Amino acid sequence: MRTRKRQGPWGCASVLLGLAVFAVLWWWRGPALFSPGPLSAQQARGEPLGGVPSHAALEKQCRACHAPLQVQGTLCLDCHTAVDAEITAGQGLHARFAAPLNCRTCHPDHRGRQADMLSPARVAFDHAATGFSLRQHVLRADFTLMTCRDCHDRWPTAPEALRDACVTCHAQAAPSFLAAHRRAFGQDCLACHDGVDRFTGFDHAQTGFLLEGAHGRAACEACHVQTTTLAALQATPADCVACHRQDDAHGGAFGTGCEACHRATTWEDVTFDHAQTAFPLTGAHAGVACTACHAQGRFEGTSPECQACHAEPDVHRGLFGQQCAYCHTTQAWSPARLQDHPFPVTHGGNPAQTCETCHPGNRYTETTCYGCHEHTPDEVRREHAEEGIGPDELGRCVACHPDGR
Repeated sequence: MRTRKRQGPWGCASVLLGLAVFAVLWWWRGPALFSPGPLSAQQARGEPLGGVPSHAALEKQCRACHAPLQVQGTLCLDCHTAVDAEITAGQGLHARFAAPLNCRTCHPDHRGRQADMLSPARVAFDHAATGFSLRQHVLRADFTLMTCRDCHDRWPTAPEALRDACVTCHAQAAPSFLAAHRRAFGQDCLACHDGVDRFTGFDHAQTGFLLEGAHGRAACEACHVQTTTLAALQATPADCVACHRQDDAHGGAFGTGCEACHRATTWEDVTFDHAQTAFPLTGAHAGVACTACHAQGRFEGTSPECQACHAEPDVHRGLFGQQCAYCHTTQAWSPARLQDHPFPVTHGGNPAQTCETCHPGNRYTETTCYGCHEHTPDEVRREHAEEGIGPDELGRCVACHPDGR
């Protein structure tokens, strides 16, 4: 049988010594004894956050940043209250991140006193999250690579400083254009530009408003008056009267659809397709001056009826009514012949009758059915009364018998 070897005095002394050393280290270092490295002594600008000048001041207070069953980022926000306010309000840079509480992804610590906690953020940072892409900001005006300090003296940078950086760089590339552009649209470059839009060769057709003719020669500020934000540029009206109300020689009589007659070349370049209206111009109408029908420049509400322009001739007076198109065409007043008779003159299988058969005395505005039908007025009244039709309706036969049946 094996026997257990008893520890000698030196073994116990080693254990006690080890415990003593651990106790001294714990008294001296505390929880920092397990720290993977010194904390950064980098100080924030302005007042110390939470009264703490730097992370190094918390080196012996591990629970300030690490606590069981808690997300480390929530403890960070206890000091970084401005970031907490951004995330809570859903505004600002940090609120745009998918996981805003993973602070150490961009700001790792325990890398020494001199460690810059912002440097890793700059390397992994997606600049588009700020609302300004760097897609068009890769090269300087001299075609050398841009660096962060071209726009930022320190990070983050106030919007005013960024605006000055825009002017400094772009004035080198196009000084005259930039000066005019700032006069027309103001000083806040970031209100309109997001780093994606093109700065030269801008295609206005992409906005849905093609610049043709004289529009292509117009200055931007001629249509975009005092528009100093992207929203204001996009809200610029596209209708003609927004810019040309003072040029409307018609005084609004034709409405606001100038493009129905005018082209973008000059105001005198006028074309109008009357066939687009309810009254196509055919025959002799095609050669008539507009003012012959549209007196005093009034176009809307013009009557399409013949009598609106053509007085009833004496030879017709009281005989034919106002339905000129039944006999006349737009080619000429004569020769005239019956173009369209709404009532079938051969109804019932009878041969065509003379006009006077139905229109006694050739008064074509009056119609009778007694010229053909063998019935008396008394008989008609009696038969219609059985159908609930009163005597005041008997004179309008065609209203109930449009085809003679």
